[in-house]
Amino acid sequence: MKNILIAFNAILFFVFFSLSIRADEPFKCASQYQLLIERDNDFTSFIGRVNLFLTDDTEGFFNIIGTVKTKERSYWLSRSSYFSLSPLSRSSYFSLSPNETNKFKTMKITKVVKHSIDSTPEDIWSRDILIDSPGVEFHIEMAHLKDNAILIKSINTPHLICAKK
Repeated sequence: MKNILIAFNAILFFVFFSLSIRADEPFKCASQYQLLIERDNDFTSFIGRVNLFLTDDTEGFFNIIGTVKTKERSYWLSRSSYFSLSPLSRSSYFSLSPNETNKFKTMKITKVVKHSIDSTPEDIWSRDILIDSPGVEFHIEMAHLKDNAILIKSINTPHLICAKK
């Protein structure tokens, strides 16, 4: 009887342990990202990679890594930006059909971490590359493309198609 109870407990432990490891794995995707902003007699370009991690429907973070070039210099960019997501409220100024509403979210960047290899000046980062200032809410569209990709659009950023890793 004792051996049966030990075997039964071992099986239960194995089943619960294996299920907890696989539960709620975050959505991870990667995409190439290019940006060119021209103004007056100057420009800012970025060529790099974005890795997006959605921990659930309400939060996530992205890593952006690459090179930033201006007319005078080139810089390394390596930062992680944490954000929160919330559904777009019905009282918003957008007029959407019910099946379109779930694509649109309100996003707020909550924290930005600059990594040690990053040499990009803060003014270039905040003016040209960052979607919006930390703490400011803005609208974003996130549409699932089949099972393995997400399309991300905002008014002030290029389209980003992110393939699942």
